Parts: sequence; structure tokens; C-alpha cells
Amino acid sequence: MTVAGVVDMGRDEDALAVAAAMLRYVLPRTGALGVLLEVRRHDEGTWVALVFRAVAGIDACSDPGELMVIDSIADRWGCSGAAGLPSTLWALLRTHQRVGRPTGPDGAAR
Repeated sequence: MTVAGVVDMGRDEDALAVAAAMLRYVLPRTGALGVLLEVRRHDEGTWVALVFRAVAGIDACSDPGELMVIDSIADRWGCSGAAGLPSTLWALLRTHQRVGRPTGPDGAAR
């Protein structure tokens, strides 16, 4: 990711790790039917969203540890939807402080 002319590879690697954790969490429950992964850059940061149709009655269990991976990397995340309907697992990885913005001694932007 480029912020004010500086590449922030750490956030790109974080987005990849979050996307992989989302897939590992969702795929056992969906059977890989109708899964859409979207990664978008926005002024706030990088949005990662996985849209899927949650299937009721799947015996395979998702590993809740994958949600902990997402929680430890993402600045915000959540999930919406219900069995049989399109559901979305999303995460926001905020862009680090912009380079080139003057800050005071307390770190606040001026």
C-alpha cells in the first residue's frame, strides 16, 4: 500500500493474513459454494470482506482460532448474516499514520 508516496508492505501482508484466516474459517462451513473475497483500499485503510452463503447442518467445524488471528491483526472486524442467506465477514486494517504530516511532541497531527 502506498501512503503519501511511501509503500507500506506491512499492511499488505496483514491484509493477506486476514484474508487467509477468513477463508480458513469460512470454507469448512460453506463447502466453497458461492464464496466471494473482496479487498478494497479506501482513505481509512484496507477493507477485506468475504461474502458467503452459510449452510446449515454442515458437520465440519470452523476453527475459532482463525477469528483470533483476524482480531489480533485488524483494527475493526465483524460478521453479519444467517444460515441460508448471504453472510459477510469483514475487517478494516487502518492505514498507519500518514508520512509527511507534521506532528507535535505528543504525536498529535498539526
